[in-house]
Amino acid sequence: SVPPLLLERKLPRVGRPNKPLILAPQCRFNAAAAAAEQPSIKDVLKLLLSPGSVQDVVNPRLAMEEGERPSWVSDPGRILDEQGRCAIDSICDELHCAWRVEVAVVVLDSLPKDVRPTAFAAALLNYWGVGDAKLMTGLLVLLLLGQRRLEMCTGYGAARVLPAEALKA
Repeated sequence: SVPPLLLERKLPRVGRPNKPLILAPQCRFNAAAAAAEQPSIKDVLKLLLSPGSVQDVVNPRLAMEEGERPSWVSDPGRILDEQGRCAIDSICDELHCAWRVEVAVVVLDSLPKDVRPTAFAAALLNYWGVGDAKLMTGLLVLLLLGQRRLEMCTGYGAARVLPAEALKA
């Protein structure tokens, strides 16, 4: 078994100061496989913009530039402009502060044909752990531009703040 890849820079973490950030298990690095076959830029972009599994989606709460605060918006293709991304982030922050509801927004080009967007959104909500685990106060908004789809998946606790009728409007 290959140990998880560690980031070189050390980020301040609450409760764990001066410990390196460990990337998720899906980011394990196999040197022999990497030397044998280097992925092309096109393959990497395709994976970022059209992921086949929830593990391939960039979590904005974990992947951030040094000095930046965590975001609620995952937009690996930079489809949204900076002003739009900041506006969405601000709305998500307001909901979190007022109602303790976590809203994660994911903007992608598309999903593979054999992946159902509704099931993908639910799996991503659970994989990232959006919202409080006990109260289930999470909402995941998945925008697939290439497929012209908008999916919203809520935890049971988020339904009191964001009922299905409000999400359909």
